[in-house]
Amino acid sequence: MRMGAWGARHRPAVDVPAGSDPVVGFDIHKASSSGSADRAFRVANPNFRDISMGLEGTYHGRVFTLVRNANAKRDVPLSKPLTIGEGGDDVTVTIDMTEWFLRPNGGLYSPAEGNSAGFVRAKIQNNIRNAYRAFRGTNRDGKNDDDR
Repeated sequence: MRMGAWGARHRPAVDVPAGSDPVVGFDIHKASSSGSADRAFRVANPNFRDISMGLEGTYHGRVFTLVRNANAKRDVPLSKPLTIGEGGDDVTVTIDMTEWFLRPNGGLYSPAEGNSAGFVRAKIQNNIRNAYRAFRGTNRDGKNDDDR
């Protein structure tokens, strides 16, 4: 069976086994040239060779590029278990980028500092890891069905 995920730009569908699960798990990996999906992605995005995430922007008027080349597994807990199978649930996964550069006591880390090894990069990586949310989203409106 296929389960769709809703997002602002992408609605990927992935094969998952039938059953019930209290978490949504997914892998983030570098785009290599070994798999057919990676090859298709690389053709469409040639600057992503061996990169798992790239972000470009400005911070205090200065241009930055943040590049991550990590492979990671992420399990995002759900408020109620997700039912998978015929008539099962759709799930929405959101990534709140507004949290990526927040300092614990207020203010922001410079995104450019996320490219250098050390304390700031570790904090930014942790913020990115914690920015993922998943919830039941049957009607694909971007809101948690369990909150209704």
